[in-house]
Amino acid sequence: MEFRHKAREHLRIAKLHFENQTYNAFPAACLELRMAIECISYELLNSFKDELDTRLAETWQPGKLIDELREIDGHVDKDITVHIGVGDAPQEMHLLGTDLRPNASWLKKSYQTLGNLVHERTIAQLKTDKDGRDTRARANFEAILGETERLLSANLWSSNIRVTISVECNCGFKITRRESLLKRDGRVKCAQCGEIVRARLEDDVWRFWLEHGRFTCPYEDCGASQHTPEKNVYEGFKTVCEACNRAIKLENRLSVVRAV
Repeated sequence: MEFRHKAREHLRIAKLHFENQTYNAFPAACLELRMAIECISYELLNSFKDELDTRLAETWQPGKLIDELREIDGHVDKDITVHIGVGDAPQEMHLLGTDLRPNASWLKKSYQTLGNLVHERTIAQLKTDKDGRDTRARANFEAILGETERLLSANLWSSNIRVTISVECNCGFKITRRESLLKRDGRVKCAQCGEIVRARLEDDVWRFWLEHGRFTCPYEDCGASQHTPEKNVYEGFKTVCEACNRAIKLENRLSVVRAV
């Protein structure tokens, strides 16, 4: 999906509403500019799609998206200038372009500010500040508009340059994770089925395996050893004992009790 085109269209309409200067046009301008910021966030998210849990694709708040992406790439909200050269040790590098990124704090503050401006003022606000809000509101809008225009003026976008490691999950999905995060976390979650795959670098070769949670059946007349994929080790997970065939569930990730 071409989010950049949609962002530019929202920006264009926002400017038209803003220039209208009628009472009803300003909230519409704020809404359009807010949607432009959403599109910029979704475009950035889309460039990380092979590294993300599918649940994140359902998130619409830019602030939450940028926080999640910073867990993957701590520099995701910093501008990136890319140069290219020919060969293993190029003698000359050529500027490809600069990917202008929204700063995380600006993204959150601007999105919230525009959201507040979409709503009607309260009775208390009307009594205490008759004209000041309008002046500040338009000034805030123009500042956000200017930065949004700057972001959309970039000649390079959706860049995601990194060293990745891939492994195929049992469900058939190809899991891709940047090597730096594998070294840090030692694990990766399949975006399709939720399976947790453990990883370790041994002699410059990455080894992968499925980890299982282990526990014993809580029934006194059984006590058989049990195991389940690590993705199931959460409070409230219910299963059946492999030996006595009675229902059990996990509590607090540490306790196993009889299921009622």
